[in-house]
Amino acid sequence: MLLAANHISPVTPRKLLRASTPYHTRIINRRQQFVLGDRPKTLQHLETIDQRSWRQYRTHLDRVPAWERAATYVRQIEARRLRSHAALEKLLGACRGHVDRAIRLLQLPEPVLSHLKAHPTPSNVRYFTEHRLLDLLKHGDDRAIWREFQKLLGEADREAGIWTERPEGPDA
Repeated sequence: MLLAANHISPVTPRKLLRASTPYHTRIINRRQQFVLGDRPKTLQHLETIDQRSWRQYRTHLDRVPAWERAATYVRQIEARRLRSHAALEKLLGACRGHVDRAIRLLQLPEPVLSHLKAHPTPSNVRYFTEHRLLDLLKHGDDRAIWREFQKLLGEADREAGIWTERPEGPDA
């Protein structure tokens, strides 16, 4: 059905809610992706995040010790006022459950976390993976976790070829 030009009613403009949502773009496999959220601070200087830069950034994140990554995730949840771990996973583009596993590391007893934070040597970062630290949580109470952690420290030292003093803790 065709309408004559004089029969068309004027369109009234709708009121729009103007809100700015921060986003950045990255190029992966020659395709531009729009990502909600602020650009990572270490990539602020780049105009466009290409695949090589993104790979280098992900490699940098993988070098960050698991316990520091968990603390970073908690800070991000609080700073962005996110309601769930799933929202952070979607924001970061992390796989399902990765954030949950990382945050579960913060349930380790304080002596274990403080020792890991105080001794971020390459051998400790390499040996105390997310998987090994999550296995510690299966031991139950804090004292059992601390004893198992001391055994793992001995293994880490032997693996690195270094013999050091044992840290002080609840059983010492």
